[in-house]
Amino acid sequence: MVLRDPYENGEWVTYKLEKNTTLSANICLTALTVDYSQVHLSARWNLSQPSFEWNSMKRTWNSASVRKQIGAWRTPLDRRERQVLEMRRLRGKPTRH
Repeated sequence: MVLRDPYENGEWVTYKLEKNTTLSANICLTALTVDYSQVHLSARWNLSQPSFEWNSMKRTWNSASVRKQIGAWRTPLDRRERQVLEMRRLRGKPTRH
């Protein structure tokens, strides 16, 4: 599936996918502070790479694995349940590359 040029719909960007199907997206960003740090990333569990799944029979998308990983789920989930890395900040002065 190829996304064609979107059109703006208020704060949403909308793509027409097929005759009766559209995809609308909105990204909200807050102030971003950059802080260089040396970190250690690890996980004692299996990691996952979520994806959107298209059900051609129902003509619907399933975004459950993506929502689960980013924490937009019915109940709060910890890192293990979301299958993401743990981050630990290391001591010492960070280096810039």
